Amino acid sequence: MPYDAGQNALDIPQVFTFWDDVYGRDSQETRISLRNLALIFSETSQIDNKRYLPLLSGGLFGNKADPKSGSKRTLANLRLNSAVLLDYDDGDPNWIEMAKENCRQNGVAALFYSSASWTPEHQTWRVIFPVVELREIEDYQRLVARADGGIIAGTADPASYDGSRGYFYRGLKDRPQPIVVMVEGGPIDFADHLAHVEEETLRIKRNTRRTEGLPPADLEVDRSYVMLSELQTELLARMTKRLTVAPDKQKHFRLWAVARHVGGVARKISDHSEEMLADYLLDQLRQSASSMNDEDAARDTAIKGLRAGAAKPLAVHAVLDAFGLGVPFRNANIDTKEFGPLPFTDSGGDEWTKTKRPDPWAFGNGKAQRDIPPTPWIAKPLLLQNTVTAIIAAGGVGKSLFILQVAVLLALGRDIWIFGNVHRGTPKRSVIYNAEDDIDQMSRRLHAACTELQVDPSLVFPYITLVSGEDVDLRLVKLENRNAVRNYEIASKLVTAARHPDCVMIALDPMIQLHELNENDNRDMTFVMDFLKKIAKDARVAMLLAHHTSKLPMAATQGYVGNTDTGRGASAIVYASRAAFTLHFPTEKDVSEMALTDEEQRRLVRLDNGKSNYALLGGPTFWLEKKTVTLWDGEEVGTLVAADIKDRTESERQRIGTVLANDMHATNRASMTITEAIAALRRNDTLWNKMKDSAARERLGVRTARPIGLDDSRVVEMVAQGGSKVLALR
Repeated sequence: MPYDAGQNALDIPQVFTFWDDVYGRDSQETRISLRNLALIFSETSQIDNKRYLPLLSGGLFGNKADPKSGSKRTLANLRLNSAVLLDYDDGDPNWIEMAKENCRQNGVAALFYSSASWTPEHQTWRVIFPVVELREIEDYQRLVARADGGIIAGTADPASYDGSRGYFYRGLKDRPQPIVVMVEGGPIDFADHLAHVEEETLRIKRNTRRTEGLPPADLEVDRSYVMLSELQTELLARMTKRLTVAPDKQKHFRLWAVARHVGGVARKISDHSEEMLADYLLDQLRQSASSMNDEDAARDTAIKGLRAGAAKPLAVHAVLDAFGLGVPFRNANIDTKEFGPLPFTDSGGDEWTKTKRPDPWAFGNGKAQRDIPPTPWIAKPLLLQNTVTAIIAAGGVGKSLFILQVAVLLALGRDIWIFGNVHRGTPKRSVIYNAEDDIDQMSRRLHAACTELQVDPSLVFPYITLVSGEDVDLRLVKLENRNAVRNYEIASKLVTAARHPDCVMIALDPMIQLHELNENDNRDMTFVMDFLKKIAKDARVAMLLAHHTSKLPMAATQGYVGNTDTGRGASAIVYASRAAFTLHFPTEKDVSEMALTDEEQRRLVRLDNGKSNYALLGGPTFWLEKKTVTLWDGEEVGTLVAADIKDRTESERQRIGTVLANDMHATNRASMTITEAIAALRRNDTLWNKMKDSAARERLGVRTARPIGLDDSRVVEMVAQGGSKVLALR
């Protein structure tokens, strides 16, 4: 990216990899400035063990996991390094003032933050220096040595030279609030006046036993360089052609980037000097009528780029790939080793971090098992990163309460009921849009959820963004002149809000309020759902989408539960979702089997898995219960909690067993027929009087399918006797 000498390097976006935990299996790459990163570092977590804190690395990693540990945060998987991260653990309380003053004197920007083990008596710090371009590991280690020897007097932990290292961030529960200090200035890779300390600092660190990942003193880069002048001429011509079409505001930086690549290739070709190559590049600009206003400054830029490339040459095939040239010269000795993305590509923007994709039509392009990344579950099978999960429910069942409850559990780092939570122990963020409720009502419901869970709302609210339809019109697809048009302006705001490193979920409620198209048209709904999937993927989160059914009566027929076809509108809505669940009141069968009262029918709801592309379909029904919570001002607000149906069923089995055992004991018999058992139950429980004989027989069969053990050691069980089944007491 371009760098203006007057720009504050704290505002230059850096590329970081955020790791969920120390195991290094799940991560997210994010571009963020150090100034914004400081806001994240200043937060205190609810974690009391450092081992469970999230980590941050200043490097970009591939998808190759270590075969033993499964970790991707390894030196072998490291592709490029970005910002320089140093670790200071010696504990001197005066160190921070020395380091800050050296940054100011040398004009170098830095972000200091206290580690999780920091105490006033033994102060340990982490420091990040921003850079302009991504670096390969050897080049990166020189910048580490520059910052170590030139700014912090050689006090960095030698392990800092390992570009794959992760650093914990955020404070621990009941520990001092993290301290964050910023010093304004320029990037460390532009502080060339400190370059003289690199060799000596590296020599000292190489002799330190704790150092890992450093190259030996006699390192020779194992790469091939092209020595053919005809290849060099062709390369120069094709690379500078890309330079001539650059926008004016990018031309200065692109000249430097092209010069750096040229300098790296030409390092061992003695018949081309720096001046000659610089003149060649400027001539290319003049010939295309694209010359810069200040040619002296342009020449200086070109020479600086050539020198940067000569100091650290690049593999020729990597340069060719960076400019989309392929490998046109088969007779050249070009190394075929795989390299990661380079710091400059022609596409600009976020594309600079992307790798070249393989041919999608090539035979044998399936991945080896070790190269396949794990499925990015958040809560299996409810939430999957980069995909949409539909929650299908009638109005008033509780889908809005369900969404808020999921967000609360994510914020607390707790399991999402039976679905678990891969981020358990780490608070995660959510963005929730509700087109029907205002912020006041959503806030009340969050307070009610916190009250029911007996947690402080201050532990939850900072991790949830509430957006109301009264404040934001989130129509992501509009109808203009009878044409469907995607609203990228509002979508970009949604994605930006959800791109926080700790955000894992976007929830949108309801589907009908997100577009202006015909919800019964499959083509229209495919257009909408494709956009929703793109938003989830761009934000790198799971999307929970609330979708209405037609209004269903209490105790609806069994055919509704788990049936995603009950969702209103086109079937494309469900087909485009990677998972879909139904949320309904108890069915008639549920009411009968569980002996539910009218009040219980209104409070209980069941969640059923109706579709799952990445996990087994079906599974047990999960029951939730609506509860009323009284807030401090006396207002009653509903919330949703897990319902223990198992205990409810077991209690009824105990009642049935007790009635039948007492009846058999009173009549001095060891068994009774099913008809006699139903009669005994009807004499003792009015609910059984309301049942038809067929329903009573079915219910009794279900409840006595397993022996019923009573508290007094008696057992009632269904046994076969004389070709029929009877209930026996033993």
